[in-house]
Amino acid sequence: MIDKIREFEVDGRKLMHIFKDIDVSEKEGKVYVTLGYEEAGQFKERAVKQELMKYLKMDLGYAGAKITFKDIAQEEIMKNSLLNQDGVFYLLVSSGKGGVGKSNVSANLANLFNDKGYKVALIDCDIYGSSIPGIFGIQKYPTLEDNNILHPAIVDGINIVSVDFLMQAQLPIMWRGPMLGRALNHFFYYTKYEDDIEIVILDLPPGTGDVALDIQQLVPHAKQVVVTTPHPTAANIAIKAGRMAEKMNHEVVGVIENMSYFVYEDKKLDIFGVGGGDMVANTLNVPLLGKLEILPPKGEGLYSKDERNYQIYEDIVTKIIDKELI
Repeated sequence: MIDKIREFEVDGRKLMHIFKDIDVSEKEGKVYVTLGYEEAGQFKERAVKQELMKYLKMDLGYAGAKITFKDIAQEEIMKNSLLNQDGVFYLLVSSGKGGVGKSNVSANLANLFNDKGYKVALIDCDIYGSSIPGIFGIQKYPTLEDNNILHPAIVDGINIVSVDFLMQAQLPIMWRGPMLGRALNHFFYYTKYEDDIEIVILDLPPGTGDVALDIQQLVPHAKQVVVTTPHPTAANIAIKAGRMAEKMNHEVVGVIENMSYFVYEDKKLDIFGVGGGDMVANTLNVPLLGKLEILPPKGEGLYSKDERNYQIYEDIVTKIIDKELI
């Protein structure tokens, strides 16, 4: 019977020549057919279903039939998704509010982990204010394949994806909750990262809305760092981000205080106040991993080894590695 189905023709073409994989099973007088394909454009789904259904019932005499189609290429991507790989360390970078330099922290953490020899993926989840492509100087965005598979941009070995890759550059994104979830699913299930990814850093959007909740469902065992500035307003909101992480069972591994001070004539000037990072760390009962100077990097957005903030990031990453044993 399987041979009869394989030899069946639609528009003059045998099914075995249209579909790479044909699976058939029978149960209680009904037949179940799964047609696996690699290129959807090679056939018309409705025509195949109508003709084959008629053949199964009228010619082969089945009381009922169910025909399903399987995208082999996408199934392979999903099977090899980051979420299905063992030993991947997920680190979420959150802040609670915008404007504290969370994306710069995410990018420089990715850079330092990469410098230490880890295979890193960086996912820009800041749907409305994505800035990761700009920090890394990515001007040519990767395009989607015909089966909607996205390949990350590779910068110095770091696998980078951003919502900007799914949209036209420099256009405002006006999406509601369900569409945000679909974008995240694309990053996890329909993106073909390089092999042997060890660390995935997720630059979260500010706030505690849909994206954070979707991330909790996708990556229930992630760890998190909270970014704040010394200012009490930023610190109070950062505490909320940390509390939400706890409710989602995401362990907060520490706090990073950005824009801590400015050095002028060898004097530290506390432009944005003092104590925000300590306040957040003490409230959440986690370590303060480091305090970053207000100091623009020499390059696009990443610090180089001869800059003071690079050494601070190196110390932060060493603390995370020592704590998490990654």
